[in-house]
Amino acid sequence: MKIRKVKFERHPIFGDLELDFTDKSGKVIDTIILAGENGVGKSVLLNTFFELANLNVHPGKNNEKRFFEIQFSNTEIDYLRDVDGISAQFMKGFENNSLQIAIDYNIKDSWDQIGVRGKFADNSGEMKLFSGFFSNL
Repeated sequence: MKIRKVKFERHPIFGDLELDFTDKSGKVIDTIILAGENGVGKSVLLNTFFELANLNVHPGKNNEKRFFEIQFSNTEIDYLRDVDGISAQFMKGFENNSLQIAIDYNIKDSWDQIGVRGKFADNSGEMKLFSGFFSNL
């Protein structure tokens, strides 16, 4: 899995910030180097990615939203096609093997805090997954 983009709304440190980890042609950059003085948010950004990987519901954050666009390898998509309860959503594949994840911290103590969507590769529409998806992983 590679992170294509991350966007923050009302983040206590980043405010409203969008970071794009793709090159001019839209390909995900393989190596990203974070550099900056102490206190500018390098560790906060890395912890944000760690939280995404764990997909936990966070009751303590207020009024913040985070948006991620992630790209899967073909092997990762094949794995998701084999997971009971969610395999049907992954059979068609996704445009650029990418999904968007939105986390809305205004929603408290519920998996509804996390939404996933992606455009099907065959242009037949869009898939949306919400709380039930995560209970199957």
